[in-house]
Order: sequence, then C-alpha cells, then structure tokens
Amino acid sequence: VAEPPMTVRSLLEGAEFEEIITKNLVAMGQAGAGAADEEGVRARVAGAMQAVHATLHASLSEDHEKMGKVHVTPEQKDAAFRKLQRFGDPSMVRVTQAALAAAMDNTNAGGNQETLEHRLSDKLKGRLADIERLRASGRDGVASEYVPSPQTEIDGRRLAAADGLDQDVCTHAQALLESMHDQIGDDVPAAPARMLSMFGSSSSSPGAKKPSFMTCLMKAAPSPTKATKCIADNFSAFCKLAMNMLKGKAP
Repeated sequence: VAEPPMTVRSLLEGAEFEEIITKNLVAMGQAGAGAADEEGVRARVAGAMQAVHATLHASLSEDHEKMGKVHVTPEQKDAAFRKLQRFGDPSMVRVTQAALAAAMDNTNAGGNQETLEHRLSDKLKGRLADIERLRASGRDGVASEYVPSPQTEIDGRRLAAADGLDQDVCTHAQALLESMHDQIGDDVPAAPARMLSMFGSSSSSPGAKKPSFMTCLMKAAPSPTKATKCIADNFSAFCKLAMNMLKGKAP
C-alpha cells in the first residue's frame, strides 16, 4: 500500500517535527526541571502541539483543512527541517545566549537600540568561531516575509489565552509554516503562521513592516526560541552586523 502524500498539515502534526522541537528545547536548556529531562520535554511538546492543532482547527478551520491538501516534496521537507534543526545547533545556542543576554541587560537598564548594539558587540566577542561556523554550515536561515496583519490579531489573542499552549512550541510551528510558505507560495495559507506569531508577544501595529534584526531581538527577550528565530530569519543581516561589530566598524 502506497504511503499517503506528505502535506503541510501532516508535517505539522507528525512525530518527526515534535522530535525536532524536543531536541532543540533540550539543547537550549528549556527543559524546565533540567536539561537531562528529555522525556519530560517530549511530553510537554506533544501536549502543546495538540493544543496548537485544536486551536487552529477551531479558529481557522478552513485554512487548517487546506493545509492537509497542500503537498510537500521530500526536498521541501528537508529544507524546512534543516532550518529548524539549526535552532539546536551548539553554535547557534551559544550565539543566541550571548545575544539574548545583551538584549535582557539592555532592557533592564532601560537602554535603546544604540546601547543594545554596544552590549551586543561586547557579548559576541567570544563567539566569533561560532558565528563563522554558522556562516560556513549553510544558508538555510532565509528571511521570512511574514508580517502580523490586522485580521489575525484577534485570533492571536485568542490563541494566547488558550489552554495548554507553549510559546517555544508555537514559535517552532510558526517557523515551519513560514518555511512552507516561502518554498511553496500562496497555496499555503498565511493566517495560521501569523496567528502563531501573535502568541507570547505584543500586538504589532496594523500594516507594520517586518522588523529589523535589532527590533526583533528586543521584542524576543527573554525567549531563547524567539531570539533564535530572529537570528535565523535575519541570518545574513545578523552575520554582517556581528562581523562589523567584532571588527570595530559602525553597525
């Protein structure tokens, strides 16, 4: 019996995707009781993904059904999963920790973007090898074109209030759907990813443009997963900014 074709929805609901999230969260030290509690994280991810599916089905039923009809090639799946797996790459984890520490210090000190640039430069000084390793490992950190839109803000607030949802898991699901849209196009409905992007973050102004890396990082703190996504989505800009900082040039 031939296996059913892969679809966007089957990837989102699949065990392989949940395993990627689990390993990433363990690598990021987001295990709650401790980084060694992988089974606990796996159970947390499974429960949170069930909540994601239930909420998307309830709030965006037509789009949820449509995702089950959009076919995905093995190459498209591999590209999406490869980008997600980079979230847990040891170099990415260390770079994200440094960037997040700079953002949190800046927020606590009441700083602005200029002071964040100085703090980021200081924090990244010991991470040059990691940045170079990430640059050499590939170019899967392709910028997403998603921007929160007015029609999804209400659904986003409903999502944030739903039981059993988890910001880290929602960010992974958002990243997968954005990657599918970037590769396949408008056959992949945009609203589910936009809705997921609203969870755990302040609402964007209607018609807002995609934020720069620095703006994204400031809004991401204190979430390691959101900060990692900022770096992945703005990978070229981040590398250029970081290298200029480390060479003593103006950002």
